[in-house]
Amino acid sequence: MKIKLINLYEQSSKTSKDLLQSVQTKISTYGQKSDFKVYKAKPNSTLKATLTRVSNSAAVIGVFIGIAIAVNEPLRSELAKSITPGVELASINSTESYDVDEAPSVKPVSMGKTNLGASLSGDVLISPDVLRAPVPSIAPLAKQISGSIDPAAQDSRLMVSTTDQQKVANYMANKYRVDPKAIGQYISHAIVVAKEVDLDPVLLVAVMAIESNFNPNVQSNMGAQGLMQVLTRVHTEKFAPYGGPAAAFKPEANIRVGAYILKSYIAMSGSLQAGLRYYVGGAAVGDGGYAAKVLTERETLVALLKNTKIREVPLEVSAAQYSKVLPPPVFNNKVEKASEEKIKPIPPVEYVEPKEQDS
Repeated sequence: MKIKLINLYEQSSKTSKDLLQSVQTKISTYGQKSDFKVYKAKPNSTLKATLTRVSNSAAVIGVFIGIAIAVNEPLRSELAKSITPGVELASINSTESYDVDEAPSVKPVSMGKTNLGASLSGDVLISPDVLRAPVPSIAPLAKQISGSIDPAAQDSRLMVSTTDQQKVANYMANKYRVDPKAIGQYISHAIVVAKEVDLDPVLLVAVMAIESNFNPNVQSNMGAQGLMQVLTRVHTEKFAPYGGPAAAFKPEANIRVGAYILKSYIAMSGSLQAGLRYYVGGAAVGDGGYAAKVLTERETLVALLKNTKIREVPLEVSAAQYSKVLPPPVFNNKVEKASEEKIKPIPPVEYVEPKEQDS
């Protein structure tokens, strides 16, 4: 056993020496200058290297700017304003199914430029901060609506002063349990939008009250959204200037689109009450008293601002509602009258428990 170990050691020792000698031979061979050449890369020119670095930096900055624009809506709005200066930016932080075939006069239009400052005619707002955010005006689209507008739907000039606006804000805040500051912003929105569509701001406030109780985030079972309860899936294209359908929950966009739709229906139907029935989708099947509620709410605000009693509003009845009224039964050309005889009441039936029989 000992001899085997000695032999194994000698063999391994010899193998190691041979390996070491071969490595030393290769090193000495490659050490000669004639056996290899050194290839060095040609350095780029200074201008080319600078351009490469600049382009790489610009690409990185562009990526960061793109991400910032995608996630920052105010920055995106400012950028759009600087790129397209021709788009009108209104000075404000700003239903059911509507068939365009029913109103062929309404056509899509790109938002043009209007002088909103002049249209305000010196009016002041209870919440002037709504004038700071740039929002596309709905006025160019509203001007394309053909047909006469019921004078009852036009501006009554009752909310010109901040005192009157504050009076309405306090009343609505107490009635609907809403923050007076938020109500003040909605009223300011309504005043500016009313100028764009040529409607009464008191009417727009009344519609918001009945539709949503001044909750800008509410959505109905039918999909109507926001303060004016606009059916967004039907009016998607109208929200395009405001960032898409998600803008339905923003007061500045929702009030504009809702006011435009309401004006379209008023012009198409010929009267304010009929327009309200179309707005709620009840022109054919009945509005469930919707028009009466809106007009009563409006008259309440008018009485508040004028310090008068609430005027009773005579309601119109549509042809569809007339057809549902059935005449009384007629026999031999005479109306059957109810008998004046009293009907004797039926005596109550006494319940007797059955007796158990012996089995």
